[in-house]
Amino acid sequence: MTPFEIIVVPALSDNYIYIAHDTSNKTTLVVDPSEATPVLNALKTRGWTLTHILNTHHHGDHIGGNNILKSKFDAKILAFEDDKDRIPMIDIPLK
Repeated sequence: MTPFEIIVVPALSDNYIYIAHDTSNKTTLVVDPSEATPVLNALKTRGWTLTHILNTHHHGDHIGGNNILKSKFDAKILAFEDDKDRIPMIDIPLK
């Protein structure tokens, strides 16, 4: 078994969300969750628990699912520190 499983989840009408799961420590990261429902469905299907949310930038089609996912899983949000006023609840600011 590979140490990581990566899945691609269709979102909105023209976007994708990436989910990476570390099989050794059960850490699961979602990249730019534009919406929560497809992520929640993918996680439930696989029995994964979300631990981290990585936002590459502040646009709505990259952060739209943050609030729901963070509240459901208490996932840590990682994002560029200069976006702290545009991405709510950043836990781990990146330089």
